[in-house]
Amino acid sequence: MVKTVFFLTIHLILIEISYLISPRPVNTEIDWQNNHLLENIFSCQ
Repeated sequence: MVKTVFFLTIHLILIEISYLISPRPVNTEIDWQNNHLLENIFSCQ
């Protein structure tokens, strides 16, 4: 459970940084990160 919260927090921070760096975020990259994050969460459980 702690790992899940940890991954989600880091993921949100990364998304915030990507929004700050680029005025138009790359949707495909964010989608890929979401898929990768879900895989990590399911593999941890």
